[in-house]
Amino acid sequence: MLRAHFAAPQHTLTATEMAAAMNYANYRSANLQYGKVGSFLCEEFNINLEFKVSVLCSFINPGAQSNEHWLWVMRPQMAQALCSLGWVQDAGRDDVAGELWHRAALRRP
Repeated sequence: MLRAHFAAPQHTLTATEMAAAMNYANYRSANLQYGKVGSFLCEEFNINLEFKVSVLCSFINPGAQSNEHWLWVMRPQMAQALCSLGWVQDAGRDDVAGELWHRAALRRP
């Protein structure tokens, strides 16, 4: 999930796009799984946030930028951490993430 999010243009996608990248049935599964990742990180690093997923990304409300759905914007610190860990390449896309994003893009209406 983190690689797919990182690979998205400007590290930004919707829950529906994340679901497509992960082959989930719908956006609810993406919300649930990403929330679990956020909860794990908050617990590991003793971070207290009302919405645990906020450790991973910020959100842009529907309509704020002519977007129909909520946009998930990966936090720069998360993108940097993924690069530092070697999970993604600094160029913004690694082969796995690029392939996941490509598959998700093909499924967009």
